[in-house]
Amino acid sequence: MSNPAKEILVIGLGLIGSSLAKAAKNKGLIVHGFDEDKNSLKEALNKNIIDNSFESLKDINDKSLVGQIDILIVAVSPRATQVVISELKNLWNTEITITETSSVKNQLNFDSPNNIIFSHPIAGSDKSGIGGIDEELFLNKKTIICNPYNVNEAHLTKIKNFWQHALSMRVSEMSVKEHDLLFAMTSHLPHLVAYNLIKTATEFEKQKKYKLIKYSAGGLRDF
Repeated sequence: MSNPAKEILVIGLGLIGSSLAKAAKNKGLIVHGFDEDKNSLKEALNKNIIDNSFESLKDINDKSLVGQIDILIVAVSPRATQVVISELKNLWNTEITITETSSVKNQLNFDSPNNIIFSHPIAGSDKSGIGGIDEELFLNKKTIICNPYNVNEAHLTKIKNFWQHALSMRVSEMSVKEHDLLFAMTSHLPHLVAYNLIKTATEFEKQKKYKLIKYSAGGLRDF
């Protein structure tokens, strides 16, 4: 395995971030972590999910991390991803490979950094937060990589190796436009349909006083 990562930093220790951190730690990587929720950060340390913690994004936005951290992973909501990466400009255009995990990409716009690659590990759970941690969440799943800034081969190889070997995932590449169109159809649209169906059923129950779940077959229960 060429150009392997040895130390990573995970920002956001919810379900995805904590599961990712633990899986990487199990493979022998040194894992640093940060979360704005101090309780989650403390829990991650106490449960040996991460090795070390940072107290703020300001502490992370420090060029002294170059040469220490190999990959920085932002595992927060799509809306917050833009904000977090924008606050780490001292780490742009360095040897640190920066990636993220959001399921929507076209709202992410940065000023031509040469070390930012977008990632989308396709894994999830009905649970949320650090309490839902699953160190096998990514095992044999697929992750999508988008490379809108045409980063050099060293960064690309490093991030591919990380997903494939540290997380045991299968890697595919596509453009941001292709990614967002694909997941609009396969993930976001089904969620929207399911949400609206259940909302309609709930309103029907209120108006007609029927308990739909009591009379439903498998289809409604699946939604």
